[in-house]
Amino acid sequence: MALLILLVVYSILAKYIIGEINKKATEYIDVINDTEQKTAAIMMDKRRIDARVGEYESIIAIMEQSNSEVIETITGRNAIPNLLNRIMYAIPKEVQLTNLKNTSGKVIQIEAQSDRYQYLGFFIAKIKNDGILTEVTSTEGTKAGGIIKITITGKLPY
Repeated sequence: MALLILLVVYSILAKYIIGEINKKATEYIDVINDTEQKTAAIMMDKRRIDARVGEYESIIAIMEQSNSEVIETITGRNAIPNLLNRIMYAIPKEVQLTNLKNTSGKVIQIEAQSDRYQYLGFFIAKIKNDGILTEVTSTEGTKAGGIIKITITGKLPY
């Protein structure tokens, strides 16, 4: 009888434990399914965010290009007056400008004359040292009738 009672208690206890294990397994499967669904939703959100990032990056690139075009236009509009203003303070009174051309883009060509080479040399040095133009080159002076003429070529620094 004790054996029978022990067997019945053991069966009931085993059945209860197996039921709890099955219940926990079902909960475990539900948690896994829920986690997989949430992971899939996160991945979809990530793909949407990545697509938006691409859109925003292209919009930013367009805006930066437009901004640089506007800055270039504003700078270009004020370039020659600024150049003339800077030349005004750099040119010796013995040097006369005969021509100033914007040959292409930022390339400027200045034709100057003086009765002495030293004034023209000083003017070229001033243009280089003050940063009025960059990549400055000049022609050899040609002397005609006591007047020395040179052509100075350089790029605007802005």
